[in-house]
Amino acid sequence: TMADKIVVMNQGNIEQVGNPLDLYNKPSNMFVAGFIGSPRMNFFTLKTMDKSFEKIAPPKAVTLGVRPEHFDFEHGNAIDFTVLNVEQLGADSFIYGETTDKQSFSIKLNQQTDISAGQQLRAGFDLEKAHWFDENGAAIV
Repeated sequence: TMADKIVVMNQGNIEQVGNPLDLYNKPSNMFVAGFIGSPRMNFFTLKTMDKSFEKIAPPKAVTLGVRPEHFDFEHGNAIDFTVLNVEQLGADSFIYGETTDKQSFSIKLNQQTDISAGQQLRAGFDLEKAHWFDENGAAIV
């Protein structure tokens, strides 16, 4: 990005204004999170329930956002998945997978890999770098 400040618009509405790294590191919503960065941020839909209101309130959907470059095979916060495809780009590798509940996502490794399609793996991520979004797509800070 060659700009000092970016305005991200969606259907004529301003979603967020800021410098490129602020938009990348602190997106205000899922639209900005998916728009800034390549490849785009991965989104995982999760269900949550406030136990104190479980008889009167339906489960809420929250979305976990993890950038492809923030996955690794070392962290404990893990997602089990099946490798669908691997793209070798010389120094970098892209792994495309699908979770057990059929959510697709991608992992970017800054290295070559011998991972291949069909493998069952577990990828971790640093929870400090994860993003959370509410049922309306707004960032949960």
